[in-house]
Amino acid sequence: MLTGQEPRPPVTDLDELARLAGDDPARSWRRTRQDTADALGVDPRANVGTPLGPRTANKVLAIALIEPLIHSWDLAVATGQQLTLDPDTVQATLPAVQALGRQLADTGMYQPALPTPPDATAQDQLLAALGRPQP
Repeated sequence: MLTGQEPRPPVTDLDELARLAGDDPARSWRRTRQDTADALGVDPRANVGTPLGPRTANKVLAIALIEPLIHSWDLAVATGQQLTLDPDTVQATLPAVQALGRQLADTGMYQPALPTPPDATAQDQLLAALGRPQP
């Protein structure tokens, strides 16, 4: 998205993911990592297209934090572990997630937000906003 190219829909088909990884997934990962590093040189105030509509590069990066953050929690839950997410990353991500409201659920990649009690921690608010029930 930071390159200014049209946004692509998320890839959820396992065969398509395997095709994208190619015969040498490590090489594909290195190429993607370099492409990402190159894209991070964009003006943070520049508007870029996203599946959620135009956003500044800063907002795209805040949204990009969602994936590794929430999926680390998903993996912990799936393996029966307790996890406290990095508080600074939660604080950086929570306002972006809250500002998006239903838009994330509308992509089909997240469940609708769950209610939270008034005294919920920032982590619990983030998890609930992304449709993650507390274990």
